[in-house]
Parts: sequence; C-alpha cells; structure tokens
Amino acid sequence: MPEEQDMDPGIFEQMLNAIQEDFRHINSTLVIKGGSIIFEKYFNGYNRYSLQNTACIFKSFITAAVGTALNKNIIDSLDERIADIFKDQVPDSIDESFCKITLKHALTNSTGLNWHPPGYYSSPDNLKYDDIRLVFELDVISEPGKVFSYKPDPQILVYSLSHLSGEDFVKYADANLLKPMGIVDYQWDAGFNTIENLRITARDIAKLGYLYLRKGTWEDKILISDDYITESTMPQIRGDFPERGDYGYLWWISELYGNKVYYSSGFGGQYLFVIPPHDMIVVITSRMDKPHPENKIIIRNLIEDMNRQ
Repeated sequence: MPEEQDMDPGIFEQMLNAIQEDFRHINSTLVIKGGSIIFEKYFNGYNRYSLQNTACIFKSFITAAVGTALNKNIIDSLDERIADIFKDQVPDSIDESFCKITLKHALTNSTGLNWHPPGYYSSPDNLKYDDIRLVFELDVISEPGKVFSYKPDPQILVYSLSHLSGEDFVKYADANLLKPMGIVDYQWDAGFNTIENLRITARDIAKLGYLYLRKGTWEDKILISDDYITESTMPQIRGDFPERGDYGYLWWISELYGNKVYYSSGFGGQYLFVIPPHDMIVVITSRMDKPHPENKIIIRNLIEDMNRQ
C-alpha cells in the first residue's frame, strides 16, 4: 500500500482516474517501491496472470542475459569481435569493416550493418537459415560504434550467446536469468522473426527492473555484476528513433524532473522504467494498435508528484 511507503494515496487515485478517462488503451500499470507493490491495476480483460507481448522490451532481457554470461566467464569481454567468435564460419569475402564489429556494438545498436527492411525475412526465400550467416551477408555502411540505428543488432547477441554457451538462447536465458528470478510462466521464441514475441506477465517484467535496481543481485545471488549494471545504464551512444535520447546497453537513459532514470520501451507504449532516486519501478503495458508514446505522461506525472512529497 502507498501508506506503507509514506506516500500519498491520492497520487495513485489521480493516476487511476487518468488511465480510466484518457488512457483506455493501457492494459496494466504496476508500481513497485522499496521492493513492495504499491499500485497494480489491470484493464481491458487483463489480469496479473496474463502473458503480454513486451514488444522491444525483450531487448533489455537480452542485455541481462549477456550480463549473466559475462559473470560466468562464458563471454570474456564485450570487446570480443563477432568475426572471432564465429571464426570458423566467416566467409572469405567478408568486408574488412565487419571484422571490427564487437559485442558492445551490438549492445549499443551501432554495428553499422545495413539490415534489410522490416518484413524482408518474412519470406521463406529470404530466411534460408536462422543463424549468424544472415549477418555475414550484410554490408557495413558506417564505422562500427559511430552511428546508432534501431535495427536487429541484438539478434547478433542471441546468435553469439548461443554459440559461446553451446545452448539454445532461450534455454540459456531460462536457466541463468529467468528461473533464478522466479520467472517460469512465459513464451519466447528466439527465432529471427519471432524474438520480439516475449510474452510475460507485468509482474515478471518488473522483476527485470528490480534486478537492475538491486545491482544484479537476486535474493543474495549475484546474477549480473554491479559493473555491468552500471555500464548498461550509463550513456554509451546518442540514440535516435524511436526515443531520441541517450542509450546504454539496450536501455534508454533519461532525466525526468531531476531524476536519472533508465527504461526499456516497446511498440504500443510498453514501458519498463527504473527510477533509482525513488527506489521505484514502473511497468505499463498497452494495446499494440499504434505507438502510444503518450503513455510516458503517466510516468512523468508520477515522478513529478513523488518529487513534491
């Protein structure tokens, strides 16, 4: 309850009224502060057990999986080059610039690769295989690490982690990230055309935020190093579309009313916000009929109200 966190319940009454009147496309809103749920509401037939499509929030689960692999020494360094990881599969005709691409470039959406347009791989003729060979076919159009582009760079991390761990990516993430956090009810296919389809509950989305808020430790077990959490959530490159702000390792970074925040977003107004100054996490899920960036108004208003307390 808000009172248990010394918060004015009126803040959440106003939030609920706003959602019901002006944000009817929102399916769920969850606020956690100090490790306790202080606001949890579902709409449009959804409930706490509903598996919801996270859209591109899945990318922050990928960076977390990479963090666990670093912690287990499966990955030696983020400076590992993709061409070295897959040295036995690199074609002789590979572009010299491709050999500069590292895991860090994939984490910051700055590989410089010229990915095919959305929908290209929907055709079976264009998706002859679903592995690193897809990536080796691409041209490099900008120097790695210099230009942000919101393209499928995270898929390189999926292929790399599968290769280095010797496991299917989802099986690896399940054993080393999801299950340790108590996330057992979800759907996730890590194929090229389906990796975005991570379906999970709002509470389980919040668990990822809580893991980061607690610097990678879950119930006294270190899943991700503090250093990786810090690096992930500090500006690494200036992002462009869709959020147009600072970008870390598959997290957006911003400042709202004097509060440093970082967040993950997905089409349709899906948001996972981590707000360290208030020890708070906010999850919003929403109908995926259009972008709905206006959902951030709910979070901005909440932070502004928190600052006034």
